[in-house]
Amino acid sequence: MLKNAKPLPLRKRVGRVVEAAAMTGLRGYFRVGEVIYPGRAARDAVKLWMRVPPAPPLSKRDRGLPPGEPLQIEVNGHPINAMAWGEGPVVLCAHGWNAWWQQYSVYIPRLVDAGLRVVAWDAPGHGASAPGQYGPGRSGMPDVADAIRAVAQAVGGGHVHGIIAHSGATLAATHAMLSGTRFDRAVFVSTSVSATHQVDYYAGRLGWGRSTVRRARDLIVATFDVDFDEWEMDPRLVGLDLEWPRLLMIHHRGDPQTPLSGAQRLAELWPGSRLVVTDDYDHHRLLWAEPTVDQAVEFLRP
Repeated sequence: MLKNAKPLPLRKRVGRVVEAAAMTGLRGYFRVGEVIYPGRAARDAVKLWMRVPPAPPLSKRDRGLPPGEPLQIEVNGHPINAMAWGEGPVVLCAHGWNAWWQQYSVYIPRLVDAGLRVVAWDAPGHGASAPGQYGPGRSGMPDVADAIRAVAQAVGGGHVHGIIAHSGATLAATHAMLSGTRFDRAVFVSTSVSATHQVDYYAGRLGWGRSTVRRARDLIVATFDVDFDEWEMDPRLVGLDLEWPRLLMIHHRGDPQTPLSGAQRLAELWPGSRLVVTDDYDHHRLLWAEPTVDQAVEFLRP
């Protein structure tokens, strides 16, 4: 078990109250919209699904770690903000949705001290990176997976020692692995295994009804050429014959955003994997919790 979770500061608790009020308004809109304006409700759902809000100012993203060596890497023709620290076997740090590389600041010095070269970046449309293939203010899991593939290719010829991924980036990392990117070891925090799980989370949070979900999925397929079946790991991993990386998963038992059942299923399908379940922290705080960092660094140590 991971222990010693600290309570949220007052500012964040107040922010959550404000966010809850906004969510109540959105749920009301989608309940009415599904009946009266179903097409518009679906289009608005897609906008929210693909939306990446502007990153906070650098002063708010900064965790006290100076930027590393800049790397010139493009993803589908678009430059990303990527950098590296240290020398040795390469470990990638892939952040989740609506996040940025600085979330790994607590990991990077410790991984460098362990004799590793650490590479972190902002995914397309996130942080200081340029917009990706879906244009300004929007992104999707293909962007995140393409970035993992591009970075692994640029720094390791497509084969690196390890990767740490959080939330949606775990789904993207698995997708990248299935398309040929190789990791010897992987640490997944708040594991995501299914695009359907992600849609279900948004539907519950924002009040999307079945018609809105169906129409929104159809719009995403038609507009962005996204094959949802590619993002369902259960059927894709069953009986697969490949060189499996060693995998450590760390997951909060009550995480509503990435259900524990997904991580448990992945543990069943992934030979030699290990799943650590905690009742402490939450979806985001679990990533930089000290026990998580300790376990990840030890697992990735060469």
